Amino acid sequence: MDSVEEFLQENVGCEGDEDPNTFKEILEPEEYIDLGHLFTTDRIFSLKDELVDWAKQTAMKAKTYLIINRYQRSRTADRRPYVTLACERRVEDEEEEIPIKRRGPYGTKKCRCPFKLKGEQMAINENWQLFVPNGRHNHKIAIYNHSHAQAARLTEEQLQQTGQIRKSHVPPHNILRFFREQDVGCAVSAQKIYNVVAKIKKNRMQGRNTVEEVLCLSTQWSYTVFYRTVRRATNRVESEHSLLKLWLSTCHGDLDIVFLNIDSLIEVQIAEIKTSLEISKLKEKYAAKSNVILTNISKKISHLALKKIWLEIKKAREMVENSKNKCLHYLRKSHGLPCACETGW
Repeated sequence: MDSVEEFLQENVGCEGDEDPNTFKEILEPEEYIDLGHLFTTDRIFSLKDELVDWAKQTAMKAKTYLIINRYQRSRTADRRPYVTLACERRVEDEEEEIPIKRRGPYGTKKCRCPFKLKGEQMAINENWQLFVPNGRHNHKIAIYNHSHAQAARLTEEQLQQTGQIRKSHVPPHNILRFFREQDVGCAVSAQKIYNVVAKIKKNRMQGRNTVEEVLCLSTQWSYTVFYRTVRRATNRVESEHSLLKLWLSTCHGDLDIVFLNIDSLIEVQIAEIKTSLEISKLKEKYAAKSNVILTNISKKISHLALKKIWLEIKKAREMVENSKNKCLHYLRKSHGLPCACETGW
């Protein structure tokens, strides 16, 4: 066995290969699985962390998982700094009894696995070497790595991406889908993502409850003044309501999340208004040049307002041709712009 892949092909089966009636997780001494050859290396490591990372990554490729068992930091006359790595199923004291919970759905993964690695600082310099005191496992090799903390842990890059993506109010299950599209072998569970999102929210709220958080954000973002207006036309209100429902995407959620969604919607609308106003400043509509009424406009006006006034002019022409059509003063009431009867047509 010259590679981890060859070892896995010979020692790890697929789901359903084991007979549930004869399956045995803990092995007899003569059945122990020896992985020592995977960690036997002449490589010299410049740092302790480099050695530990290499050993853990090598173990994960073989579907086994290591933890730091002991770490001696100081160098003395008769002892050099060292670190020991053990299987996650190892018990610290061989004489110690494995704790068993008698109540509730509890259990333990400890099985006194004897696997052990030792990294030691060299005598001539501060580099590190890796030794294999015991390379045998007394248990079956894992088929899946999703339930193991090391394999299912979010990387630093994924933690940063989660925080950035969450600012756009992306649901946790979509964040998990994004990670799995980037890495097919991603073992991160949905619960991990939810825990990270909850931690981000907790750090942001700094002990405040939901109502206090909304009041804090409203003050911070200058939402301290509220206006109540009376509208005679309901179509604009219905349009804003429809757009808000589209942004919220759900009828569930905390008040602070709803507030952040509304704030994001307002930011987008402000950006669109600024873009529209800048375009109105840079470009001049041909209709404004060709129409006599529009050429008499002396103040600045947006393209949207020009379009609405132009539609009112067309409506005024129809009123002249058909006396049954009447001006309802809609544009004056809703936008404060001249309606059909005021265009002077």
